[in-house]
Amino acid sequence: MRIQKVFILLFFISARVAAQNYIDYYNQANEAEHLFEDGNFISAKALLLRLEKQYDRLKPLEDFYLGIMDCFDADTNGYAYLIKAAESGFQAANYAKSFQLKYPTLFLSK
Repeated sequence: MRIQKVFILLFFISARVAAQNYIDYYNQANEAEHLFEDGNFISAKALLLRLEKQYDRLKPLEDFYLGIMDCFDADTNGYAYLIKAAESGFQAANYAKSFQLKYPTLFLSK
């Protein structure tokens, strides 16, 4: 009986930690998205790179944003991030069209 209580307590503690990590990740990712949309690419890119280092990976949308910013900088790493986002099932076409309208100098092939 006592062991069951300990396991239940450990379960709730680990669930709380996981939930907090999830919230922290998305708060930072949303901040990076807002920075990106405001045209502050340097801060957005730095935040996404820090997020990737902290959590060992990014979600597909953040991979896409990082890929776009690298493409703006003519950095070939951008393609790796865009491919990574696409391989995760991210539908980049939904976002790429709006980016090409907003930034006509950006060229993304299909």
